[in-house]
Amino acid sequence: PPLEAASAHGGAVACLHHEQTPLLSAQRAGAEPWPAQAIQETAALRLSNVGKTYPTGARSIWGRRQAEPVLRSVNLSIKLGECVALVGESGAGKSTLLRIAAGLVAPESGTVTRFDKLPPQVVFQDPVAALTPWLTIGEQIGERLRAVSLDSDYGRRRVGEAIKLVGLDPVLMDALPAEMSVGQCQRAVLARAVIVPPRLLLCDEPISAMDVSLAATTLNLLNDLRRRLDMAMLFVTHDLAAARIIADRVAVLKDGELVEVADPDAIIAAPQSAYTRSLVAAMPSLQAGGGR
Repeated sequence: PPLEAASAHGGAVACLHHEQTPLLSAQRAGAEPWPAQAIQETAALRLSNVGKTYPTGARSIWGRRQAEPVLRSVNLSIKLGECVALVGESGAGKSTLLRIAAGLVAPESGTVTRFDKLPPQVVFQDPVAALTPWLTIGEQIGERLRAVSLDSDYGRRRVGEAIKLVGLDPVLMDALPAEMSVGQCQRAVLARAVIVPPRLLLCDEPISAMDVSLAATTLNLLNDLRRRLDMAMLFVTHDLAAARIIADRVAVLKDGELVEVADPDAIIAAPQSAYTRSLVAAMPSLQAGGGR
């Protein structure tokens, strides 16, 4: 099919033919640009000197394990409307930091400050495990409408709106998780998170178990939701390429310490730490894929 401008089609699927892009660009030269996300100076989340230890290693004769630091005086802030990607290898402390930001784990030192009392919402790595298998998708999305009966017209309308917002078919409102694909379950988890839009969305490796196509779709959906709902986002990943796509800033975590925080393009073009350089060197290259 011919290439269409984003403003001229429904947005679910776009077929891109590279040879047509110059013509389309000329035709749409006067079109309005995609609205840039408004990033405010106020912090949606501020982590100050956050530290955490966990008992690891062999037990002593008293049955105790020695406490090893998982996070070491981490300082990180996320502005309202901003997306920060937290990058690092497994065991670096990324998920622990996200759980501290969510209030699920208490830090042993330092402070956590959020913009308002509305709790942040968390999207975990396994969307199927995040859903209750015996409850319908509509029931689970509507859990956050505590003051509204789902049997009411208003409650079902709100759930239906959230389902449509993430690109799910409204008929899936009465489906069980086992009747849906992984991608559909991920969208249902997102619908539950944004039915009452949070100021801060926390994503813990949401694309690590997905194939390339589904991962790209999920990244696009997260970016779209962030812009539509004006949310700040902490995006935890081990994939620097994904971080470059979605984030306004990238924070690199190694052995519980932040070694670098910078703009994604600056991280790729001129990494300052040896560890960041190793992450950049491990990124897939366009040349390695035959120029695709």
